[in-house]
Amino acid sequence: MKHLRIVLDTNCLLPILGAQSKFNFLFSAFLENRYTLCLSTEILFEYEEILRQKASTTAADLFLKVIARSRNVIRKVIFSLFLVC
Repeated sequence: MKHLRIVLDTNCLLPILGAQSKFNFLFSAFLENRYTLCLSTEILFEYEEILRQKASTTAADLFLKVIARSRNVIRKVIFSLFLVC
């Protein structure tokens, strides 16, 4: 089976992190290297912002450390181009 690559929407981040959440198995699968998380700098900043707002600074810092140390993360640089008419 091919190793999955996913982009996790920020709206899904909080529910998978809760230890008692029925969606926590998704974060556990990430920790077990069962899929690769694909993200950009923009997504990472958004994760941090939402975690700081809705959880805590400690939760944000811990999650970012896990992401930084994980081998199953692909970081991509995405350039956004906005055209103003």
